[in-house]
Amino acid sequence: LANAIVESGLNPKAGSSPEQAVGLFQLNRTGGLGTGQTVAELEDPAININIILSEAKKFADFGKADSLEDAVSIFVRKIERPANPADEVTRLLNIAQQLAQTV
Repeated sequence: LANAIVESGLNPKAGSSPEQAVGLFQLNRTGGLGTGQTVAELEDPAININIILSEAKKFADFGKADSLEDAVSIFVRKIERPANPADEVTRLLNIAQQLAQTV
């Protein structure tokens, strides 16, 4: 959820160039998790979320994470794979911790 908040502001119609990233998780159509999908498909929240969940299921350590910090770190480093993972982990962890406090 923290990643979708950062990437799209939870707007399923969000998009960015030049990566052609689309949807809640800004799935990249040019070499990323959105490859092979149409814009319309990636704008569908159910499809966008299912792509992310399918990718997350490939990493057993994500599902077995002992802490929120571990889960965010694994998500960033193995699923999102940004240019600067350390900064992204910090940013997403702050959001995830705020979300966890509201539950």
